Amino acid sequence: MVNMVERLREVKLSPEEEQKREICVRHEEEVLLFCKDDGKNQIVSETQHVQAKFNQMRGNLDYEEQKEQLKLRKEEANILYKLTDAENVLVQQSQLVRALISDVEHSLQGSTTEMPRKTWEEVSVTEI
Repeated sequence: MVNMVERLREVKLSPEEEQKREICVRHEEEVLLFCKDDGKNQIVSETQHVQAKFNQMRGNLDYEEQKEQLKLRKEEANILYKLTDAENVLVQQSQLVRALISDVEHSLQGSTTEMPRKTWEEVSVTEI
């Protein structure tokens, strides 16, 4: 602790040395590592740079979002097309099944004597 106090005393400038300090011509302040206004300008510049980067990133995100939405809309349209096509195929198959059912019902409405004879003839032919 005593050493620290001694060092501080050594570092403390005499009034003559204090007068030798330079004054910034532009800001009329004591010259520091950088002038206060320069620091403010640097902060403003850095803030603007950060804001510009964020705006660029937002723009990129907006672009990517639009690209993905377009991709999803195309995929949705493709799926709807396939569903519509599959539905049309099912409608055609349903109509075909109805026609077959109608044919079978029509055949069953024929005379009962014809059915067994027809069946018997079919069995006889297939067995021979």
